[in-house]
Amino acid sequence: MFHRYGPLVILLLNTYSLPICYAAAKGAQVLVRTGRLQSNPQRRIVETAQLVVDVMAPGGLDPTSDRGAGLRSVQKVRLMHATIRHLLRRDPSWDPAFGLPINQEDMLGTLMSFSVATLEGLERLGVALAADEVDAYMHTWNVVGAVMGLRQELLPRDYAEGRALADRIGERHFSACPEGQALTRALLEMMEYLAPGTAFDGVPAEFVRWFTGDRVADILGVPATRERSPLIDLWRLFGRVGDRLGDRSETMQHAATLLSRAFVQGLLLANRGGQRLPFHIPTELRQVWGVNWP
Repeated sequence: MFHRYGPLVILLLNTYSLPICYAAAKGAQVLVRTGRLQSNPQRRIVETAQLVVDVMAPGGLDPTSDRGAGLRSVQKVRLMHATIRHLLRRDPSWDPAFGLPINQEDMLGTLMSFSVATLEGLERLGVALAADEVDAYMHTWNVVGAVMGLRQELLPRDYAEGRALADRIGERHFSACPEGQALTRALLEMMEYLAPGTAFDGVPAEFVRWFTGDRVADILGVPATRERSPLIDLWRLFGRVGDRLGDRSETMQHAATLLSRAFVQGLLLANRGGQRLPFHIPTELRQVWGVNWP
């Protein structure tokens, strides 16, 4: 499934998965205090996308394979979480009302944003997945959750249970806060920076609002859709004007294809800073997706 729809999955990571993480006010406090999502959003976005590619690439979670980059990436995240949890609990500025940093519920909500939200987003983009593909995708991310330290009895048995979990966690934790809104602004600015030219200006915000819904988008401070949508200009630019112009779903589906490929190409060009390796996509995936090394 990732072989076929990887660029759309990476687009959804940034226009749906990460934004709903930022809508959880207590979790946003942790993200802001780590600093990197605001001071260096490009590095964090690239690293998160790299985690998804590493996990979903062939052999990514195989502990017996030299190709098991996904397993190593997940283990590194678990160590990072433990370090942050240790430091924040000893930080005088940490408000005990925020709870234990990166606790089981927070990790479970984040996991659902990578699994359930991705599957829901693909469905909204007109991607029809077979039942076994949905089950396999949920299982893969449950494995990631287990490696990251989630108790296995908390992991959903299927997509329906995962959807219910995501909704319940959202009800408990989504609320407006300056930190979540600042993280969202940094994310939107970085997406527009990675997409070349000006054709995609305003488009990432419109995608975030479409996927998350108006209530969550307002919590995040996402700009409301202008009377003249930037997607219409994008649609016209690429010569796709026709009878379907007024069909919102059709417009979003075609724009997602354009933006996702441009975004993946932008990730390949992104500088992570220092001596860090550049964003890497296995050769077989680059060939299928039609993206090239800079």
